[in-house]
Amino acid sequence: MVTTKEVLAVLINYRDAKRSFDCIESLQNNRVDKIIVWDNSEDGGDSLSALEAYISGFRNIKTVYSEKNLGFAAAINRLLALCKEKHPNSYVLIINNDAVLLKDGTNILISALEQNNDHVLAVPMINHGGLVTGASYYNKWFALISPHQKKGYFRYPSGCCLLIKIEKISIPFFDEEFFMYGEDCELGWRLPSQAVAYVDNVLVNHEGSASSGLGSRFYEERLVAAHLILARKIARNNAEYALFLMFRLLVLPMRACIRSFRFCSLVPFYALFSGFKIAWFD
Repeated sequence: MVTTKEVLAVLINYRDAKRSFDCIESLQNNRVDKIIVWDNSEDGGDSLSALEAYISGFRNIKTVYSEKNLGFAAAINRLLALCKEKHPNSYVLIINNDAVLLKDGTNILISALEQNNDHVLAVPMINHGGLVTGASYYNKWFALISPHQKKGYFRYPSGCCLLIKIEKISIPFFDEEFFMYGEDCELGWRLPSQAVAYVDNVLVNHEGSASSGLGSRFYEERLVAAHLILARKIARNNAEYALFLMFRLLVLPMRACIRSFRFCSLVPFYALFSGFKIAWFD
């Protein structure tokens, strides 16, 4: 697929220079003209310095240092705003730094976007350490996620890798009430179905939760907070919101118990309470 538009890629580095470099290296082997890295490490520039040592040989990379960790949604919004201002007629690829883009990934995604003028973004199939998924489905009542369409579930794109027509979106693109997790689900609820092109090709290998740590206190509490914030975002009225909360008050403690047993740790159970605090007070 040949396009005259610039193709930009944006990613967030969080104290993980080696993974970010591996991701950047995969982008260099694809159709990507410019790469912008936002450093969210909040460590006085140490992580950014380490990353810049890795990428010193590349000339098409810009780095942006943030003194404060803004989280995923806010940092990506800043990057998209920069792209929209400086490169208003471009394609922008959002990719996690713990993911690598496979050969011809951008070309295939561009081709999918150009098939329909209504498409705003294209989403590939992703290999999560052997588990291959494309679109995911969210149950708005019970806060459950499935790889398959079921009654009561709606489809949403993974925030791990998205290609966007930058001129088709408004800023902010992601809802910044989500620090990490849940913002892609809210986006899927908000966007019309015809706006998303789901591509039936595995174009990304994703390690998954590398920076936040699967089963960590941070991961568990932010996931709980995301489910609670989503209840408010997708409810059509106060009565529906009350029902969403009622079901979550049943499901989330059960989830915490199961995950505590699975990881032989009380961290998911303790994180349940801090997750409620984040969603309702922070």
